[in-house]
Amino acid sequence: MTTITFIGAGSTVFTKNLAGDILQRDALKDATIRLMDIDSKRLEESEIVVSKMAATLGGTASIETYTDQRRALDGADFVIVAASARCRISGRSARICWSSAPKRSCCNM
Repeated sequence: MTTITFIGAGSTVFTKNLAGDILQRDALKDATIRLMDIDSKRLEESEIVVSKMAATLGGTASIETYTDQRRALDGADFVIVAASARCRISGRSARICWSSAPKRSCCNM
């Protein structure tokens, strides 16, 4: 079975749209979808939305939630980074770190 992890799954609209596209594919309708976010309230909202959508689409997808990134990534076949990485430099928000955020978070564990 395929396991797909969403990092930053508290972005409910993005997660809903992409999970919907994934779950409509015959090869992935029974996938395990792991939702990970550091904000447990937003994570819970995304879980409700994705679970209802999975049930509506008729597959047997399993929806799991995590606040621990390492556990969410363990054994994942695919990883979708939906998090918005923002760095603070001298009190200003900078998107400059975006290109290195996935590498720091996922690849150098």
